[in-house]
Amino acid sequence: NKGQSYPEYDRLYTGGVEPGKLVIGLVYGMIDHNRTGGVETDYNYSQYLDTYREVLTELPGLKITKIEPQASLQNLRLASGKTASLDLKGLIDLQDGVGPAGFSYTEQQELKKLAGAVLYQHWITVEAPVKVKIGAQPEAPVTVKILGYFGAESDSTPHKYGIKNSDVFLYNGHSYIGFGPLDPSRFTASDFPSSYQILFVDGCVSYNYYEKDYIPLKSGGTKNLDLITNGLEAPAWNSSNAVGKLVAKLLDGSLSSYATDRKS
Repeated sequence: NKGQSYPEYDRLYTGGVEPGKLVIGLVYGMIDHNRTGGVETDYNYSQYLDTYREVLTELPGLKITKIEPQASLQNLRLASGKTASLDLKGLIDLQDGVGPAGFSYTEQQELKKLAGAVLYQHWITVEAPVKVKIGAQPEAPVTVKILGYFGAESDSTPHKYGIKNSDVFLYNGHSYIGFGPLDPSRFTASDFPSSYQILFVDGCVSYNYYEKDYIPLKSGGTKNLDLITNGLEAPAWNSSNAVGKLVAKLLDGSLSSYATDRKS
């Protein structure tokens, strides 16, 4: 809280939860209170995809490598029999109203619904190879892996999975006034990896609810855990910019401090 403070980049890029990989977990909760359409109409669905848009500006080589439970964005079939396959950029374009060539507006909406069903409460793995040089050490290959999940609500299961399997874990959604799925009282030390980790809880006034109570649960305490929370109300509107830009800054190699990231 005083002076310059930095993520420990050298520890992030030397293998934490998976050797040779930097694993970033993204968990997005449902945000609309009165949603009338499908899951793809929830405002946080667009924010989830916008986060990937921000990251793609830094790492355009990201590719979808796995979807769990098993599902596919290939050969999505419309009622008319037309099919379309979507990659990560295609998902974002579709959200922006730029669907595959030859698809009408109505067909794009149908395709968007099909894609939303695949993304909803599924773990989507996207990966890209990078090369990292730390200090005087020779350049080494590292895989950036992003584990994404959209559709979290009151169940702690996706949060526990994301935290256990990520070097950087970011949640975007409701704070549930501190009684939600990220309540530290729902966690034990076994839910955290022993390696260095960054946790960003992007919910309204998350500092009040999801902060210091995590520290005793983490092996090594603050030496192995950086906590980022919101001290004020945080609107859902454009929240993806905060999450996406933080991830992009962790990937760009500029050694930005937390204070610099905040300003960006």
